[in-house]
Amino acid sequence: MLHIIVTLIVGAFIGWVTNYLAVLMLFRPHRERSILGIRFQGVFAKRQKALASKMGAVVSRELLSSEDIKAILVKASQSGDILKMLDQHIERVLLEKVPVVAPMLAFALSTDLVAKFKGLFMADVQAVVDGMIDQFGQKIDQEFDVHALVEQKISAFSSEKLEEILVEVMKREFQFIEWVGAVLGALIAALQLLVLRCLSN
Repeated sequence: MLHIIVTLIVGAFIGWVTNYLAVLMLFRPHRERSILGIRFQGVFAKRQKALASKMGAVVSRELLSSEDIKAILVKASQSGDILKMLDQHIERVLLEKVPVVAPMLAFALSTDLVAKFKGLFMADVQAVVDGMIDQFGQKIDQEFDVHALVEQKISAFSSEKLEEILVEVMKREFQFIEWVGAVLGALIAALQLLVLRCLSN
């Protein structure tokens, strides 16, 4: 019985270690090493530029594009929040700044007159905001390349930083792979014991 337990434990340990090393070799060594003439390097470190390019393509195509950013700007311009902020700012300028610059004019600034001045400004503000959003959208199309930005950022990571990020994101998955290795190792050991018993009979 002890022999069976030990065999299962050893099998589970070998399976766990095998998968642990497989996960580790995704990242290590960070720099290319040569042992007995064989060169090797962690998969992610070796393929970092290709990974950066793929991630840039995926992010720009599936997650965030210049069109998405422009849509956010358009939505913000149409929400009324910008107009409300401008309305409050114009009123503050009329009530607080004008009296400082032109004290004599302050006497004529009644509540009704302030409202009329605001009305004059606000009548054209939406058109100005829409024009600004359109210009920003063109600027985004010309200068904001999500693909290139993501690719540049990931390529600039050190191998250590890339490992830190990926492990943080996939820590549970990596641990699951290691424990699957332990379970499979134990099952293979149990199968070997079964085969040996059958052969011995």
